[in-house]
Amino acid sequence: MREARKRSGATQQDIADHVGMRQQQIAKLEAGKRGLDLDEAVAIASFFGVTVTEALGTTAASANVELVQTRGLLSQMRQAINAFDATAGDPQ
Repeated sequence: MREARKRSGATQQDIADHVGMRQQQIAKLEAGKRGLDLDEAVAIASFFGVTVTEALGTTAASANVELVQTRGLLSQMRQAINAFDATAGDPQ
């Protein structure tokens, strides 16, 4: 959202005023430290003149990448635990 805001020349306060939020909430959105409810997403999409899907597209894509990375890490951890369990049960 930060890139879209900067391209449009808008400030965080401009968006906050349009959406009915505080500037600090917009800053947290841009930093990925706060989520949106549907009404806020609609208002932000309206501000930029795009659909909600377009407005959330980058965020959704980023979340999907993070999910895939997390699943990969969990899989590696499972394999390490299984390997440890297999050797721990072997008295050698």
